[in-house]
Amino acid sequence: MIWITCAILHGLLSINPHDGSLCEIPLYLRTEENIIIIDVSKRTMEICHDGIVTKRFPVSTGKNGIKKKRKGDNKTPLGLYRLGKPRPSERFGFFIPLDYPSIEQLLKGYSGDSIGIHGPRRNSNNLHIIDWTEGCIATGSDNDIIEVMKYIRQLRIDYVLIR
Repeated sequence: MIWITCAILHGLLSINPHDGSLCEIPLYLRTEENIIIIDVSKRTMEICHDGIVTKRFPVSTGKNGIKKKRKGDNKTPLGLYRLGKPRPSERFGFFIPLDYPSIEQLLKGYSGDSIGIHGPRRNSNNLHIIDWTEGCIATGSDNDIIEVMKYIRQLRIDYVLIR
């Protein structure tokens, strides 16, 4: 309880006064009431609507960990990214592109492209592998990525925070 109180005072958490559910939104993003938050350490994707977690999905990340800096390193980038328009994908069912690298990351020399959120790999027997992507965020099922796309469209979610 003490941690929650300190986190609220320091702007690390927001509370919905109607039911008390928490959505961990950093202070600088408080204006983004609808956002996707991916916690790579917990391997979860949270759909946040009006400051509360509406839905949580398990995810997989890059096979070489996090902190992507260059194309081909098979790491998942950390940061705030704008979501592109979801599209069909032969490899993953559906793909939601991210604007990686951000302008700030480009200025630091980061490189790469084709980073996004997608469904499971087509025709694969390796679905039990925890972190298998080339840097993307992967849902565990086709139904999950379809549900994520519905939330993005219905709630008009523009950003994803990967941390």
